[in-house]
Amino acid sequence: MQLFYSKSGLPGVFAAIDCMHTSVQSPGCDDGEMYRNRKGFSINVQLASDCTGYISGMVTRWSGSVHESFCLGFLLHNILVLIVVQYLLNELCCK
Repeated sequence: MQLFYSKSGLPGVFAAIDCMHTSVQSPGCDDGEMYRNRKGFSINVQLASDCTGYISGMVTRWSGSVHESFCLGFLLHNILVLIVVQYLLNELCCK
């Protein structure tokens, strides 16, 4: 967190997350339209990295027709689940 703070001035940050559309050729099958967005055919790529640029996570799960906000919401949901599981495990193990 200190490295992010020293580079950006933002306290409490340990990773950066972004989504982008990466162009692909049309799959040409019945599901091909799922990959169409307003600029052509794509897949959503979501990356997480630390302040040195090390990529600590990548998700290529969604087709280009899925909005980035859905991808981010899915990631935040999974992070919250992990936090709750970690809390519960700490409570069970430490008592």
